[in-house]
Amino acid sequence: MRRRMLNNGSDVFVDQHTRFLMRFDNDFKVDGYPPPNIEDGLEIKGGEFVTDSIRTGYKYTNTSNSYGMINTSSTLSPDLFGDGDPFTIDFWYKPLVVINACSVGHEWYNGIFYFGIAETNGSLNLHLATYRGSYGNRMADIVIGKWYHIAMVRVNNRLYGFVDGKLSVSFPCSNISLRYRNIDFNRQRDGSNRGSFVIDNFRISDIARWESDFEPPKRKGL
Repeated sequence: MRRRMLNNGSDVFVDQHTRFLMRFDNDFKVDGYPPPNIEDGLEIKGGEFVTDSIRTGYKYTNTSNSYGMINTSSTLSPDLFGDGDPFTIDFWYKPLVVINACSVGHEWYNGIFYFGIAETNGSLNLHLATYRGSYGNRMADIVIGKWYHIAMVRVNNRLYGFVDGKLSVSFPCSNISLRYRNIDFNRQRDGSNRGSFVIDNFRISDIARWESDFEPPKRKGL
């Protein structure tokens, strides 16, 4: 299922550095400044809209047809996302089941980052990795059904990972352009490692928004 809807109305939460913002209110809404080109650039399959007491998000499950993909070369400008350029990716994430799986990844196997659930010191935790897992570590314990604000920030070939506004991990990362690989949701390219989680307010920015602890965005629109 491909969605080609742009929400181009005035939105105080889309600032001059927001280049892609995907959110879910019983339909897909994609914003940016200027509005991103999502013609054939966004693919979402096999999930469903779910609403809890906090927000509506999009639910992915541990099935082979439940995944999504952002074609970064179509949606992101080469003038803003070149080799070595800083970026921030942040989103809200709610795990539903503890499964060793990549939830959000910069297309395996030569991408910049991989976020999901993985084993650290004998237990499964929220995990961030770079360089095919050569660098990686625990970000936080897992609480099923809890919403986490996740942020990944690249500055000078280093990736910083934040959970709920707190710096959790940092390690070296590739300097390739974010446009070099697509961004996958719940889609390890070998067909394995599917998780079960809900995601919302997925934003890509052309700056390093945070390099130290911050107050995470609270409202639905970031």
